[in-house]
Amino acid sequence: MEGSSGSSDPAISSSEIEACARQLDTEVTLLLTNLQSGLQRISTLTAGCLDLYSSLILQTCDEMDANIKSMYAMMARCEELTKAVAKVPQLQALLVTIRKSLARFESSLSH
Repeated sequence: MEGSSGSSDPAISSSEIEACARQLDTEVTLLLTNLQSGLQRISTLTAGCLDLYSSLILQTCDEMDANIKSMYAMMARCEELTKAVAKVPQLQALLVTIRKSLARFESSLSH
């Protein structure tokens, strides 16, 4: 009955079973060690990716804060410019009045 399964087969000795068990133990240990090493590498890469992602998010937030501050500063400058330019029509009207007065004055001097 060689080749049949079961522990009653007299062709397989207990030392052969022990040798197979040791070899199986060695192979399983090696597989588990390789698996552990692979999982540690994956965990390290994942942690590195998360650190990089977190760093990029913080940097993006800082850049957005700086951009918002710059935008508000530009809006304030535009408001100042708008106020300054608002005086131009008044100055133009004043210059027209002065020019007319000067023209009348010159005309009165020449007559």
